Amino acid sequence: GSNQAPALLIPAEAGMTSAPLVIWLHGRTAYKELDPGRYLRLIRNGISVCAVDLPGHGERSSPEMQESPQVLDVVLQMVEELDEITSAAIDILKANPDRVGLGGMSAGGMATLARLCEPHPYAACSVEATTGNWAAQATLPMLKASDAARIAEVDPIDHLANWRDIPFQAFHTRTDEWVPFEAQ
Repeated sequence: GSNQAPALLIPAEAGMTSAPLVIWLHGRTAYKELDPGRYLRLIRNGISVCAVDLPGHGERSSPEMQESPQVLDVVLQMVEELDEITSAAIDILKANPDRVGLGGMSAGGMATLARLCEPHPYAACSVEATTGNWAAQATLPMLKASDAARIAEVDPIDHLANWRDIPFQAFHTRTDEWVPFEAQ
C-alpha cells in the first residue's frame, strides 16, 4: 500500500544464499533507482541490496513531502519504517541477518544515523553528505521550519549514549551548501 515503503530488491550477483545485505536510503527529492552504479558494484561483490524510497519520494511521490520544511517528518517516518523493511528484505533476499549494513545520503543519511542511535540489528554503516548534529542545521532550510524541542528529542548527537560501535564510513565535502561539513 501507499504506507509501505517501495523497495528495489536486488540479490547478490553470485546468487549465494545468506549473502550480506545493504539497506540504502537516498536523499531528498531523489528516488531509490537513482544510483545504479552503487548497486551494481555491491551485487557484483556478493552483497544484496535493498534500496528504499523515502516517504513522499519515488513510487510514493508527494511533492509537498519533498520540500525542505518536511525533512524532519520524512526522516522520522523512514526511521519508523526501517525495522519492517529490513526484516522483509532479509527474508525475500535470503540474506544473512548478522551481516546487514545500513546507509544513506543526505536525508537518507539522517534517517540512518537516527536509527543507529537506538538498539538495532545492523553490522555496519555508510553515510554521505549528511549530518548527525541536527541542532547545528536548525537555521538551514532543511530544519528551519522544525520545532527545536522536536529536533532535540531525536537529534543523533544527543543520543550517542545509545550508539553501538559498528564499522562506520562517512563521506562528505567541504563545499556542500546544504549540509555543512562541520555538521557531519
